[in-house]
Amino acid sequence: MTCLVEDCRQRKVLGEQVEIDIRSMDEDNTRIRTQRLARELKDGQGLVILVGVQSNQFPRAMDIALPLRVAGVHVCMGGLHVSGSLGRPA
Repeated sequence: MTCLVEDCRQRKVLGEQVEIDIRSMDEDNTRIRTQRLARELKDGQGLVILVGVQSNQFPRAMDIALPLRVAGVHVCMGGLHVSGSLGRPA
């Protein structure tokens, strides 16, 4: 995913005025602090992408996504298994 977003940043696909800041986090070695993320990405100025979510990880992914959505942060979730899962409305 980072390579795709990096390509978009380099080609300025969202325009010259749009800054793209890429941060990669893995919950195996990083504590995901949703309230901190929500403060940093206030006013709809960011996007959190949860990638590679498997069926057994879907509940935890929703635990991360829901408070971000409530705070107005855009969240995208994808993965081979999660694509067929039913999500809770945010």
